[in-house]
Order: sequence, then C-alpha cells, then structure tokens
Amino acid sequence: MDFINLPEQQSVTDQIAEHYKEILRLLGEDVEREGLVKTPHRVARAMQFITQGYYQKPEDILSMLLRHLHI
Repeated sequence: MDFINLPEQQSVTDQIAEHYKEILRLLGEDVEREGLVKTPHRVARAMQFITQGYYQKPEDILSMLLRHLHI
C-alpha cells in the first residue's frame, strides 16, 4: 500500500501541513518565503511515509517480499 499517494489522504496531508506551517511561524520563520513555501507539505508527506508501517501487518509485508523474490 502506498500510503502517501492515496487520494483520500490528501485532506490529511493538507491538515498536517497546516500544523507544520504554524510550527514554522511560531519559530519565527516567514512561511511565505521561497525556500519554505513547500516545506510544510514535504514534511507532512515525509511523516506519513515514515509512519505508514503503523497501518501495515508484518505478515503482509513479508508475503509481498517473498512473492517479489519468488521464494
């Protein structure tokens, strides 16, 4: 399952990004400057990717791996 690309996750990604945008503001950053505009969405997607395993069963991952390796 490609968690970060599911269409229904876009709303969640947007919500997470808004929180990161606020964190950057609280740290005194200008969230509208060129180098930071896309950062909240990048961080939101990264966090979703990092935590995608929370929603997966180890058996499913191993099964997929074994099928891929033809074992």
